[in-house]
Amino acid sequence: MTREERKKEIRIKRTRDFILAARKLMKEGSFEEISVRKIADIVGMHNSTIYLYFPDADRLLTIASVSEFLEYNEQLEELSMSTRDVYDIFYRVWGSSCLCSFRKADIFYNFFYGKYSDDLTDIMKEYYELFPEENKKHSEYLENMYFGKNIKERCLELMKPLVDMPHTKVTEENIKLINDVIVYSFRGFLYKAKTEPSIPAESLATDFVRILHMLVDE
Repeated sequence: MTREERKKEIRIKRTRDFILAARKLMKEGSFEEISVRKIADIVGMHNSTIYLYFPDADRLLTIASVSEFLEYNEQLEELSMSTRDVYDIFYRVWGSSCLCSFRKADIFYNFFYGKYSDDLTDIMKEYYELFPEENKKHSEYLENMYFGKNIKERCLELMKPLVDMPHTKVTEENIKLINDVIVYSFRGFLYKAKTEPSIPAESLATDFVRILHMLVDE
């Protein structure tokens, strides 16, 4: 192994270590109480070392948040292999996404609406390059959605196949408007899940899917 290869290997290992430390803290307590100091303490390094691997703590935490998609990602893989039509898949993906997000609302509010919320394609790719064993196989349709650069693009990719379907009112002319309403509604529900954690995620997810039916179905 050359010196450069060794340096690259060390960099990958330390990057993974910081992400694993952030993941550990996410599971143990409040997302908003996670600090650079706490992450560095777990890894056994000085606080400033983190900035050799990440531009800031927000980037590190956003990348680490991808780990919370694991169950959702597995469900996407199952749907990718199913023979269900896109209409059914649309609602199943949204239902799964809502449960995933509302159960960890503080994490996903930051992920979808935080500092790096318009850079999600690179965030996702960076995470799966470091943890390839967690990535799953998707159909092209769901892959495009899952790796969308922001929540708006992800939602739009998911809805595109519904254009001009007989039992929907989605058209080329109104799809962006419907998508905007969905995105704004999702943000409101996610904020509610974040600020009112006593409300069951299942209840919020059911209500949100009902709104989807009102917006999408003929």
